[in-house]
Amino acid sequence: SIGVLRERHPEARVIVHAENLGFAEAIHSGVRAADTRALIFLNSDVQPEPGFIEPLIRKLGEDGVFSVQSAIRVEAGTLHPYCLFRFRLRHGTLKRLETPELGSDPWLCLYASGGSMAVDKTKFEALGGFLPIFKPFYWEDFDLGVRGWRRDWQTWLAPASVVLHQEHGAIRNNVKRKRIRRALQGNKLVAEWVHFPAATLAVWGLPRLILRTLARTLAGDLG
Repeated sequence: SIGVLRERHPEARVIVHAENLGFAEAIHSGVRAADTRALIFLNSDVQPEPGFIEPLIRKLGEDGVFSVQSAIRVEAGTLHPYCLFRFRLRHGTLKRLETPELGSDPWLCLYASGGSMAVDKTKFEALGGFLPIFKPFYWEDFDLGVRGWRRDWQTWLAPASVVLHQEHGAIRNNVKRKRIRRALQGNKLVAEWVHFPAATLAVWGLPRLILRTLARTLAGDLG
């Protein structure tokens, strides 16, 4: 990939890590090196469709906007519901709600996907970027969006900006399922415990965690 960039786009500045430091550190290196306020994060397993940049930057330029997400297509004609995930706090955990039809107008969102989003560099740095507690991957973008909302910084989805995401992307092609599952479940729990009110954690979160851990232990599911 680096060779292709240097051959076809010699004007691009390429930041190279001596070793793979993971998603968050790759993003942080790019943010530090960038000299523009409007930034676009794009994962290596995401293919942007023509014209995807302009709707993101246009919306990002509005007052109070922190980040803007592309619509995510997983195959021809199919838009992934990730674009409009909604959540409800129920019994000490986040439950995903039914997603509405995408339509053509921008939507307010809880957070933007770290793999295909535009972000305000100044605001991103003010938040400290992605928190290391979520390494190596998953839920760091959820946490970032919620922290932005706590400062009244908005996240939007721009349906006119579309990217194609590989159905089995970089993580699922290179990381064992057991590790992926641990990261998904563990980081979801971290996100809940970071952002839930203390009373909710005490009444619902902790008892639920204890019962779930006991049930999985009895079932021999220790992964």
